[in-house]
Amino acid sequence: MSSGLIYAIVKLLIGKYNNYKIFENVFPHVINGLHLYVEYPTEYYDVNHYGPIFALVIAPFSILPEWLGMIFWILMNTYFLFYAIRQLPFNESQRIIVYWYSLCELMTAQGVQQFNISVAAFIILSFVLIEKEKEFWASCLILLGTLIKIYPIVGLAFFFFSKHKLRLVFSCVFWGCLFLVLPIFFSPGTDYISSQYIAWLERLEIKNGLNMFAISQNISLLGIVRKLTGCSFYSDLWFLAAVSPQLAVISVGAANSYGHPGSETLQRLATCGAQVRRTDQDGALKITFDGSQVKCYSYRYQKEFF
Repeated sequence: MSSGLIYAIVKLLIGKYNNYKIFENVFPHVINGLHLYVEYPTEYYDVNHYGPIFALVIAPFSILPEWLGMIFWILMNTYFLFYAIRQLPFNESQRIIVYWYSLCELMTAQGVQQFNISVAAFIILSFVLIEKEKEFWASCLILLGTLIKIYPIVGLAFFFFSKHKLRLVFSCVFWGCLFLVLPIFFSPGTDYISSQYIAWLERLEIKNGLNMFAISQNISLLGIVRKLTGCSFYSDLWFLAAVSPQLAVISVGAANSYGHPGSETLQRLATCGAQVRRTDQDGALKITFDGSQVKCYSYRYQKEFF
């Protein structure tokens, strides 16, 4: 918490807190019916990338004096993460390890007033709530986080750990509908919010394209190859041929609207001789490694496939 307070004071003194300026303006922009995803050079540089519901989250900070709002913003995000970690089923020594492991990224996010601190807390708490069989509240966190900054959508993977899957599905539908329509009540209306959701998706698509070749983004083996070649569609076939995978596990929903997994991906894996196991066909899968052999167990068929 002390590092957050120090960062806030330093940033205020030197006048460098652009991210918070973007955040605090989301609420008044929604209230006044302004476009959320265009540049406002007189207020800040860069563009907002958070969903319309974020206006409700930032509102309590936005109405405060800027210096006070930013301090509370950083401290709130930090406290939320520490609270989430404390809910994990760990002993104190294990929690301390997690704290230290998170420290570097935490301080980086504090320095630039990022919401990523709370994104991590959303994911951790949703897992804790699933483990406690509180799917209703877990889905609340997953959907709220997703409609703010898409990353918490990974919490949907906890579906496979839920003991009440149908309850989780219906809860997600409930919270998703609620959070989608909630901004309507403090904005000019339905047409405005609908247009902003469309603009948000378009902005995220643009941002993804920029990240593809950004220096500090897409840092992976194939990401680096794409940057060096300047081709965003660089094939991973050569990589697969080099590592010669024996097993490929694909996590995918049955009859999904995206057509995943792609036929080209399956063909590449087949070309490399990899055995493919899919969650839409084999159910939840457990992968174990004893130091010499990999095993793939299907909970649906109650047997090992590999």
